[in-house]
Parts: sequence; C-alpha cells; structure tokens
Amino acid sequence: MSAARTATRSGSRYVVGIDPGGTGAACLLDGRRLLLVLSWRPSVRSGRRGFLVSTRAIGRSVDLWRSTAGEIGRDLVGEVVRLVGVGTSLGVAIEDVYVGKSVRTAIDLARTSGSLVGPIEALSGERALVVGAAEWRAQVIGLARRSTKREDAKAAAIERIPPLVEGWTLLVDRTTEHVADAVGIALARAKTTNGGEDG
Repeated sequence: MSAARTATRSGSRYVVGIDPGGTGAACLLDGRRLLLVLSWRPSVRSGRRGFLVSTRAIGRSVDLWRSTAGEIGRDLVGEVVRLVGVGTSLGVAIEDVYVGKSVRTAIDLARTSGSLVGPIEALSGERALVVGAAEWRAQVIGLARRSTKREDAKAAAIERIPPLVEGWTLLVDRTTEHVADAVGIALARAKTTNGGEDG
C-alpha cells in the first residue's frame, strides 16, 4: 500500500486521533502512515493514582508513569513536535463522550477528554473534530451506525483498522481496541476534512 497524502483544511497531511478515557490511546498519522502511538492505562504508584503511558514511534519506545491526563496531553504535544515540528498544520479528532446509565462516569470522561485534547488543540490552533463512535466506524470501516453491538463494533475495528495504515506492526506490539479506535478516529478526521476523499 502506498502512503496516500491526506490534507486537512489548512493543507496539512498530519492528523492526530484520540480515543479518550482512563484507558485510551492517541496516534499521529501522516496520510496513511502511522508515525506515533501513545497508549495508557490506570496505574498506582506509591499510593497515588495515575497512568502508565506507553509511547511508540520509529526508533523510540518509552514507558512512563503520569499522574494526570493533562500530562498525557502534554506528552502527546511533545512527541508531535518532535516528529513534525512547530508550526506544522495539524488536524485533530477525538471520540465524543458517551452518556450511558452513569452520569458520573460521563462527567469524568468529559474531564479526561478535555485534559487530553486541550494541549494538542492549542498546538494545532484549530478545534478538534468531536466524532461519535458509531459515526467514525460507519465512515472508516462501513459499520451500520445503529445496529452493530458495541462488542462486535470493537472487534471489527481491531480486525479492519490495522490494514488501513502503514507501520502498524512497527509501532503496535499488541492491537487493542483503544489503539485501533484512535487510528480510526484520525482516519475519520482525514475523510471529513477532504469531503470523503482519503488520498
């Protein structure tokens, strides 16, 4: 597969996708080429709650402990700047918060989402595209918006997203739903800003 160049409104081919949450992931794409994957999960260190963050890029593999989602957002900015520089036009997308039975959980997720996306929005100078899970899955992997069960949708993303980008096996040790979702969200941003075109 050749690396198709995908332009955002501001002419950039770079897109960041974020699957937010206590366990989540973010990625950076150059067209269809995967440049960066950050993934995190809850972790406790010395009695403090935080996150174990795994950063993978070509020639770089780092695992760090962070106490807040804001620190993960800061790390994401640092990695993007390291890879593509400052002043580079950048598209950003994040999955929308799902409000289920627990309003408290939705509020916590909304706070985490804001902490993650705020720093990268500040770098890009543009508002992030907020995209619902059913919406990006329909755009990127063709799943029916309403009739696909959540577990089946997650499994479909894990199966169908990796072949859509180059560099997956170089940067992803173990395919998780969060990494697959982050890449799918980035691909949805690319499609949205190009009127449905992906290259």
